[in-house]
Amino acid sequence: MRRHPQRPDQFGGVMALTILLTVWFAYESSVFRCADEYLQDFSAAQIASTQNTHNVLLVYADRSTLESPDGELVRLVQAIKCYSPGQIGFSHPLSVDQVARLFDAGLAENLVFGCTLNELQRVHEGPKARPDLHLGFVDLHLKHQSIYRWHIAHHVAPSGQRFDSLEAALTRRFLGAKARIPTGEIGIQFQGGASALPHVNDDVFLDQSIVPDLVTGRIVLVVKRKGDNAGLVTPSTLGSSRMSQLELHGNVLETLIRNSEIRRCSGIWPLVVLFVVTAVSSQLLLSLIHISEPTRPF
Repeated sequence: MRRHPQRPDQFGGVMALTILLTVWFAYESSVFRCADEYLQDFSAAQIASTQNTHNVLLVYADRSTLESPDGELVRLVQAIKCYSPGQIGFSHPLSVDQVARLFDAGLAENLVFGCTLNELQRVHEGPKARPDLHLGFVDLHLKHQSIYRWHIAHHVAPSGQRFDSLEAALTRRFLGAKARIPTGEIGIQFQGGASALPHVNDDVFLDQSIVPDLVTGRIVLVVKRKGDNAGLVTPSTLGSSRMSQLELHGNVLETLIRNSEIRRCSGIWPLVVLFVVTAVSSQLLLSLIHISEPTRPF
């Protein structure tokens, strides 16, 4: 007796198992994550926000101003505070003497200082930690990202104590009880390409030529002017343009303040969804092949 070839739909079990193993392998080998980040980069470059109003003003200050012992930093902070900013943050680490000068001048209110994570832990665990000293660690995790997309807002020490990043600390003080700081990695919603956020040099404060509306009620983020423009790659600066570290801090701040972080679909759900969609599509394809086959007599 001559054997007839099997129809494609008779291999449904084998095909379903093949699909399951293929999807599982892609899931375990981070293929989904790579595709997710590629789509995020593409969409960020296409729809980067270009809003007319921002919550952050970036200030580039001379190194001599930030490190001079003759009170230039005190004069800069006094000049900024004349325009009633919401908060003032320093992403450039200041010396202990410079911080002490600001406290002695009565300017500690609404100031948040950036420092390394080790320094932050040492200050909080030390016996002379000041309750009115507000700190946040500055860590862009650039060693782990060729394209900067994600930010970590918290660090949990082995003792269980949680430390905020500079951006998270500023957001908490700026919004108060309204602040919602996500845990884990935060997908940054960039406000545009390089130089998209409002930025000025410290000279405009010292000579009082700043436009007051740029400062009033906003977070003023101060950093050293020279040497900050390292040229970092982000989803909104994938071409020849690059973004400075201060602009990265500013975009993280805008993301946290607006509660507009990009959320990643995590856990087992991407695997389940992709498997179901692939299995249903394959079954429909097999059904169409079966229907289109001509009927052969025995």
